Amino acid sequence: MFLSDTSVRRPVVATVLTLALVFFGILGYQRVGIDLFPQVDFPFVTVTTTLLGAAPEVMDTDVTDPIEEQINTIEGVKHITSSSGYGFSQVVVEFELYRDSDSAVQDVRAKVDLAKRKLPTDIDPPIIDKLDINAIPILWLSMSGNLSPQRLGMLADEVLRPQLESIKGVGTINLDGYAKREVRVWLTGRNWKHTGWHPMISPGHSLPKILNCQGDH
Repeated sequence: MFLSDTSVRRPVVATVLTLALVFFGILGYQRVGIDLFPQVDFPFVTVTTTLLGAAPEVMDTDVTDPIEEQINTIEGVKHITSSSGYGFSQVVVEFELYRDSDSAVQDVRAKVDLAKRKLPTDIDPPIIDKLDINAIPILWLSMSGNLSPQRLGMLADEVLRPQLESIKGVGTINLDGYAKREVRVWLTGRNWKHTGWHPMISPGHSLPKILNCQGDH
């Protein structure tokens, strides 16, 4: 009632106040800061563990479950999502927004260290990292043409990638979906005994050494 009565009795004051509000509103709108890519820090932490040759059931029981049990005791955990595959385990931990990402990573790392006592001894060291929204790709480029897939892949890797990496502000460039060059080597069975190599026994043997042995024999 006070505002309405004052506006009726003193219309000039009410008009001036209204115009002042409109003026300062327009002025504030023009000066407000706008960031197209704001710095957003979501408290997500991932724990990735690999064990060569392990079945999904083994990864889930022997790796994922012990890690989840320890992480569940951390303060501020909102949700835990896990997945297990052949030789692969990943646990994604979502924290409440009040938790700092760096401190959350430290807490997860401490709990994973405690869980290592229950993990298989031959696993690779767990990789603990926080989700960085700013590291997600913001631009995708595709290449097509009359060239072969191998030629297009070579141009993308050796010509286009260096030019894009030289642009200021570019962090990382990932190449996907292109064909890589392959070298196939056929060995005669009579020379395997001289090389000391068999494709089913030593798949990681040095290719130059194999070729040298083939040339010597």
